[in-house]
Amino acid sequence: MLRTRSYRGWRPLVGLLVMGVTFIVFNVVITLVGILPLLLGDGLGSPDEAADLAANLVSDPLGLLTVNLSLAAFIPAAILGLLAGHQLRPGWLHSVAGRMRWRFLAICLVVEVVILVVVQPLSALVAPDTAGAPTDVPAVSLAAWLPFAVVILLTTPLQAAGEEYAFRGYGLQALGAWVRTPWFGIILTGLLFAAAHGGQSLPLFLDRFAFGVVAGVLTVRTGGLEAAIAFHVVNNVVILLLASATGDLAPSLTVAEAPWSAVVVDVVGMVAFAAVALALARRMGLQTRTVPTPRPAPWPGLVASAPPR
Repeated sequence: MLRTRSYRGWRPLVGLLVMGVTFIVFNVVITLVGILPLLLGDGLGSPDEAADLAANLVSDPLGLLTVNLSLAAFIPAAILGLLAGHQLRPGWLHSVAGRMRWRFLAICLVVEVVILVVVQPLSALVAPDTAGAPTDVPAVSLAAWLPFAVVILLTTPLQAAGEEYAFRGYGLQALGAWVRTPWFGIILTGLLFAAAHGGQSLPLFLDRFAFGVVAGVLTVRTGGLEAAIAFHVVNNVVILLLASATGDLAPSLTVAEAPWSAVVVDVVGMVAFAAVALALARRMGLQTRTVPTPRPAPWPGLVASAPPR
């Protein structure tokens, strides 16, 4: 979509640089504001607590809010990257139609909820110790869990959407502008997405890589971010709600291992969602390609008039 008539090879590089720098600045500012109460209070009093800042940060709703908003900073960062590199309006991050296709997004949200209702119990069955798939009775009281639930429901969609705008929104377009095949952008953003989650075991890395590849294929084949956003939002919201209800929120956010059995079940769920979403896109007749940029009209003074007859 970025291969307009004003395209130059350096433009994606400028956009990616602006997006990266903007995200780092926003992320650092939001994180520092969020951890300020911990630094001023006694939340990091002992060396062990100071060494485990991530666990302390999500030990209360304000910390979780900080984590979510720091990743939601990808949204304005992607917008600024598109503007700086290509002078295009933000709507072109949503889809080839230049806008968010809300009906398709809503349907995809419902589809992923249904699929996750089936996949999550299967994942808990094959790997009962996996974070985010609890099998015991919730250990957190309703009063203690409710603030976490409110933060998760209101800001986790922004966090998930932020990652999609960065990796599949602008990142996929910027990389795709350099190479004709879409698989270059899909594979590379999938690898970057998985690596961005930090140290992890091979099965978990491949699970996240598969997630990124499926989201990239959905973005290219449906012509927009709606299916990928729905896929990401429902997955994160459900896992965090379950984890916070059992007091396992910090382990679920810092998980570094996953058994192969759970990965296989997870990938099956990804493929099932992708198949349904692609079928829905075809049935709804969604636009999946960009309308070519029209050639600029000639200046009136330079148009030769027809000879008199």
